[in-house]
Amino acid sequence: MVIGYWLLVIGYWLLVIGYWLLVIGYWLLVIGYWLLVIGYWLLVIGYWLLVIGYWLVAMPHAPCPMPNLIKDTQP
Repeated sequence: MVIGYWLLVIGYWLLVIGYWLLVIGYWLLVIGYWLLVIGYWLLVIGYWLLVIGYWLVAMPHAPCPMPNLIKDTQP
């Protein structure tokens, strides 16, 4: 009878601890998912800004080319 009582107490606490670990794990999963989504979109936006910036600065047909500093500083 004493063994049954202790098994009941241990089982109850394992149930409580398991439940809270499950809740904490679920919320970490939700937060991690949204951090993954936000990070992915920041990566995509940053990549396209890099591509557009490179196209505007470095391409010869760019509408806003880098100024020729040597020619501009000569009298």
